[in-house]
Amino acid sequence: LCRRISAPGLRPFAVELRSHPQYGNTAGSDLDRPWGRFDTLTLWCEDVRRSMEGFEQVVALQSTVFPPEESYSINQILELCTLETVLYKSFWNRNRLCGLLFFNVGRTMVYLFYLAVCEDQRSKGLGTSLLCWLKERYPDKSIVANIEPVGFNAANEAQREMRYAFYRRNGFRRLSWRMCDSSRLYDIISTSDFFDSRQYMEMILELGFGAYEPRIIPG
Repeated sequence: LCRRISAPGLRPFAVELRSHPQYGNTAGSDLDRPWGRFDTLTLWCEDVRRSMEGFEQVVALQSTVFPPEESYSINQILELCTLETVLYKSFWNRNRLCGLLFFNVGRTMVYLFYLAVCEDQRSKGLGTSLLCWLKERYPDKSIVANIEPVGFNAANEAQREMRYAFYRRNGFRRLSWRMCDSSRLYDIISTSDFFDSRQYMEMILELGFGAYEPRIIPG
């Protein structure tokens, strides 16, 4: 029996992975098609910490998924996790890392800073499963995130559109506000129409190490 499965304190939950009946795992817009079968996979959720088994997998995924201007070092993230409301969760199948969630829990909202799925596990519904886990864990709170806006003919426009479509399929909507700092502009998306801008700014600043001064502008 795998060590991770028998380790104390790990919380298992089942997810369904989507596969094409003929071609295997689907990708991109194929996820919206009505065909396909579902395989059940059991994941274990574990707090990220240096002493954990597989810590190097977490560091590797984090370093490859997020661009440098949008990423913190693992040292910075673990420092933030000393705050009671800041959590970094890893999701495993046996000893294999599948995904990560990094978020801040507020009074009425959860601010989702990172969602990452390992490259060989993408387009199977795992990202949706991680969002469902987050929603079920905090059923009385809205989930809020920042994403790059679409329609600006950016170099990564296709990637932005896919990301926006993913969150829209998972119940997020774009609010009528945007967040900007000295060099970047983001849409604010949420699972709720109610938006507490003051609480949002408090949570953003709590994660910011005082390194930037974000503003909320009409969008």
